[in-house]
Amino acid sequence: MKDYSKIRTYFKENLGLVIAMSITGLFFDGLMWILPILEGKAINSLYSNDKRIIIFLVSLFLGFVLFVQINRFFKRYLVRILGNKIALKMRQISLENLLSYDIDYFMTHSIGDILNRNLTDIYDTAEGIRKITTEIFDTFVLLIGYIASMFILDYKITILILIPILLSIIFARLLKNKIYQANKDYKEYLSSNKEITLTLLNNELFYRGLGVSESYDKLYYNSIRILRKKSTKALLLQSSMEPIYQAIALLGVFIIVFLGGYKVINNEYLIGTLTSYLTTYLLVARKASKVGKIFNAYQAFNVSFMRAKELLFNNKKTIPDINFNDLDKLVLIDFAPYNSKIKLPKFNFMLEKGEIIGVCGKIHCGKSTFLNSLTGFYKYEGKAFLNGVEIKKLAASDMKAIAISSSNVCLFSDTLKNNITFNEEGDLNKALYTSNLYYDLEELGGLNAKISHTNQNISGGQARRLLVARALFLGKKVILLDDPFQSLNKDLAVGIMKKLKENYGDKIIILVSNNKDILKETSKIIFILSDKYLLSNYNDLTKNYDFSKLIGV
Repeated sequence: MKDYSKIRTYFKENLGLVIAMSITGLFFDGLMWILPILEGKAINSLYSNDKRIIIFLVSLFLGFVLFVQINRFFKRYLVRILGNKIALKMRQISLENLLSYDIDYFMTHSIGDILNRNLTDIYDTAEGIRKITTEIFDTFVLLIGYIASMFILDYKITILILIPILLSIIFARLLKNKIYQANKDYKEYLSSNKEITLTLLNNELFYRGLGVSESYDKLYYNSIRILRKKSTKALLLQSSMEPIYQAIALLGVFIIVFLGGYKVINNEYLIGTLTSYLTTYLLVARKASKVGKIFNAYQAFNVSFMRAKELLFNNKKTIPDINFNDLDKLVLIDFAPYNSKIKLPKFNFMLEKGEIIGVCGKIHCGKSTFLNSLTGFYKYEGKAFLNGVEIKKLAASDMKAIAISSSNVCLFSDTLKNNITFNEEGDLNKALYTSNLYYDLEELGGLNAKISHTNQNISGGQARRLLVARALFLGKKVILLDDPFQSLNKDLAVGIMKKLKENYGDKIIILVSNNKDILKETSKIIFILSDKYLLSNYNDLTKNYDFSKLIGV
């Protein structure tokens, strides 16, 4: 399995593109060092009276310029394609991994932080790879070529002028840790600022109603000021140090002008040779200053990549080989749903297909937590098996065995049909009939009627029944319904319960309700108390004082 937390994986996946990019890069950067030599020879040819030599050398020089610039175009073009491919792949992998995380991850990480990693950090990582790849060719390869050219022209002067070049590189190297920390501080605070902004936008009306919006506005603008300072510092260290590196490197110009000029005066070489040497050195000085740019680009890239890396590790759970048509037993062994605010008892029992189990208890006793944990997406202690398969593993199989209807109404701005089916294949008529939503189709405008996510054009009871139909539609083996009969009258709720028995008698159905009329229709009832639970049928549980008081009998 490919490890997308390693940069080399992306290069291996795009090997053909990398090879083409490298060839054009070497043709461009590997031949650039010849140009100053050809330039010098063309200038020196002016001292001769042979027009053919002059035309030949000038034509050769111009031909080389055209050739290397064509390769420069293709190299830059291919580098950008590579950067875009890496960014898209990182986005794809991080999203796939993100969707496989436990729900607890989304409860312990801010939305702003998740968005930052999926958008900003991955973009900056890919951009960093592009910059570093470009600069490796445009700086190191060119630098080596130019220095080789200078040694050919005059090795003695070259040895002397390498001193300021090395000083420039060393200075850039010493600043790299400071640049890394500045970028790291900026990235971390950028994430915090996004969260402050989202909170302000989500709660602005609430703040206005309480008359506290001014204090929260001050908090927001203060965060903007801090962000601006951190951004300025990071950009200053990352981008504005290049002129200093270049100034150090350009100290060698004095050596060249003094020693090279002396040699021209003494006719040791022609003015074209000095021009060629000086031009090459200026290019070397410029490229030496770019070495610091590579260090800076690497530090900026490293900050972003380390933040994005968490979502690039392979976190996909192995999908077990399960026959989803043959799941008929749910076994809980010391099963204790995790909730830091609620102490739940350990559950030990077995449920079989054909049973409708009611779950009841006081408010905030953990009924919804218990139901949610049976999906496998939330943390729990102990064991929970569906035909011998741990439900945590089932959760990795796209919930092919378990369906849940939450107590929170969640509708989408889409058609009534798509709000139930999500464009999947299932028995829609059966789900509509069982949920008693079938008789409301005309009032709602039919299956293709648009439903608003704000629930403006659907009643509370209809929305509840839509959630029930959604849970029933795919006919999964375990159906979890969290308080599905809110806003429904007694007759309608009892009618749905009877249809559940009639149409979904081969399923394990667990529903949360404190309604006695609903609980009467169940096979068994789980009554959750503060430190224990009772599992029995309705008639036996009515003998318990706490249960009778809860449901009002």
